[in-house]
Amino acid sequence: MAKKDVFRTILEDTENVSREVWLRERKKAICGSDFPVLLGLSTFRTAVDLFVDKTNPDEISEEVSLLSKYRLDIGHALEPVMLGTIGLELGAIPIRDKRMVESIQYPYMRVDIDGIFMMQQPRRVSGVDLAAGELVLFEAKTVSKKKFYQHLAAPDLGHVAQCKFGMLVRGMTHCILAYSNGGNNLSEDLIYYCVSLTDEDRQRIPLIVHEFWENVQKGIPPTEPMEADTTAFKKSLIRYYSAGPKSDEDAQIPTYLLPTIQKSLEIRQEISKLNELLKAKEQERDLNELPLVEFLGNKSNAGVLESALTVYRAGYTVTNRRSVNADGLDRLKEEHPEVFDLLSKEGYIQSSSSRSLYVKSKEKKVPKGRKK
Repeated sequence: MAKKDVFRTILEDTENVSREVWLRERKKAICGSDFPVLLGLSTFRTAVDLFVDKTNPDEISEEVSLLSKYRLDIGHALEPVMLGTIGLELGAIPIRDKRMVESIQYPYMRVDIDGIFMMQQPRRVSGVDLAAGELVLFEAKTVSKKKFYQHLAAPDLGHVAQCKFGMLVRGMTHCILAYSNGGNNLSEDLIYYCVSLTDEDRQRIPLIVHEFWENVQKGIPPTEPMEADTTAFKKSLIRYYSAGPKSDEDAQIPTYLLPTIQKSLEIRQEISKLNELLKAKEQERDLNELPLVEFLGNKSNAGVLESALTVYRAGYTVTNRRSVNADGLDRLKEEHPEVFDLLSKEGYIQSSSSRSLYVKSKEKKVPKGRKK
């Protein structure tokens, strides 16, 4: 298949279409930033959340907070700057390509990228050889200074996965993944890595995406998490099923789930014991620290002890919180309904409900034999 036949264009310029149009097109396939979610490499949402998004094509949210808009605008503004700067350093031609494209071989995979480099001469980037005339994908990430320093050691695995997804859709082998913290020092505020697409990636990525997309078409949510944090996955699955109608009658749990229930009870008992141990250790700590409390008393918020090699410090941390409990809200609603309605309308008062799974067991009473 020729290079030009690898993908078809869905949107010519993602920057010159409305956010609603862009979001609607993303609903129709798995996109580059979705792939890390499937692998459990996203801290923002789980595969269940992604499933809910893809199975609700008409649910489009264009609301963007001021903070999110600021971050997005900064990121978009820096993309061409990073592209041009790195292109100059590599001796490559930077190409600003903002199309959303769809893979012809895998029509359930779409991607919109930040740009492309056309290599003018052979270069070696982070241990990877790039050939003259090669087209190299470009992915830009604007991150906080804290995150930036973390990426000095290695790129984020989720970003690497996104790059591999993009290369597969665009028919490329290498991608420059760049990070900026928004600073103005080239040597300290811009780093980049070269990510390669392997033969294993070419086989593995479509299988993962196709299985998920088939279940989206069938309306079957994922039940086997790839996330490291399975608690988040379970909570999102509970949220999904909680949206549907519920019966007041107890469901008859099938026999094949008995080992699951028994294992859950074992784990929960272990957690209870660990919580008891934690509570005991906290009490031991508090008892041990009583002389420090007595010494500081009302003299000072902190104290210092200097030994030959170490400086020790102990002090109070003061936290002030304002809250309205349920009784207070009930009083407010009853005594000042107009204020309650106004605060609710403006979003100061929010109500929510949540579900959490419980697992219990109860021994049956053994019936005694009748006395003769």
